[in-house]
Amino acid sequence: MITGLLFLLAAAGGAVARGVLAPTMWRTAAVNVAGSFLLGLASGWTSPTLTIVGAGALGSFTTFSSFVAQWSESVAEPDRQGQAIAYLAISVFGGLVAALLGIELAG
Repeated sequence: MITGLLFLLAAAGGAVARGVLAPTMWRTAAVNVAGSFLLGLASGWTSPTLTIVGAGALGSFTTFSSFVAQWSESVAEPDRQGQAIAYLAISVFGGLVAALLGIELAG
């Protein structure tokens, strides 16, 4: 019961933080990369802490749906396709590298 309540509070906090910090495509990329790093740091934690912080706070802080929507909008415009490719690369590869760095530092 308490884990579920803390999960909901953490998820609400993560979603609010994302809404404040990530209203643009590049800020969304920064939030997703930062969230990937933080989740990497938390990878060694155990339940219920990992559930509350990892899935709750960081799961709602990062945003795959906004990433896809913003990428789709930019790739559909011929004059923004280079920007779309850079956004995709930074989001995917930056997130992967950040997560691996977090895991390594947590190790």
